Amino acid sequence: MAEPRRNPLTALAVRHPATALASALFGCFVLSAWLGAELLGPAMLIRTLTDTESALRALILHWRIPRVLTAFCVGACLGVAGVVFQGVFRNPLTEPGSRNPPKR
Repeated sequence: MAEPRRNPLTALAVRHPATALASALFGCFVLSAWLGAELLGPAMLIRTLTDTESALRALILHWRIPRVLTAFCVGACLGVAGVVFQGVFRNPLTEPGSRNPPKR
């Protein structure tokens, strides 16, 4: 019997979760900076960011990028706050019985 084909991206995410997480964060960062009221194509975005006199470049660097960085920082702070509350109230995220229920 032939072995089923595995998705290489899934295999990479299983073997290297930090790499997969960093790639996903970078992708979200680029996508968030790219999307907005004025949708730019990838080539236009690169051209805009390399042109030092472009007003759109100033908009991206002074409005969109700080907004994206703020959103990432707020998300990280909320995650840390959740972990702190779990530790303070001694409420484990999972208990031993919830991961592998006993077989009958």
